[in-house]
Amino acid sequence: EDNDEPLGERISPLGDIYRINLRPAIEVGISPEKLWDAVVESSRMFNENLPVRKRKIEAQIETIGLEFQDIPREPSGHSEQYKELAAPSYRLIHGSLFRDLIRG
Repeated sequence: EDNDEPLGERISPLGDIYRINLRPAIEVGISPEKLWDAVVESSRMFNENLPVRKRKIEAQIETIGLEFQDIPREPSGHSEQYKELAAPSYRLIHGSLFRDLIRG
């Protein structure tokens, strides 16, 4: 069966978070160690930049008529139907690390 998943997808409102799909990552030879290093570094980067991210996201939320305090803080996760149909398997990394990750 052919895998038509993209290797990476930009998923954040600010454009700085990528979802790296594991099946294509394995297919192109990204090592688990290198991916792990990117995930760890991304976490550090996201935490350091949290106040700036929050301000930018708050501004975006206000433009669509919502209040920041009304947005759920916990991730919703995937529905059981989506998990069954798509079998999601991915990691999140900062966009600035994406190019280095695929260069090997």
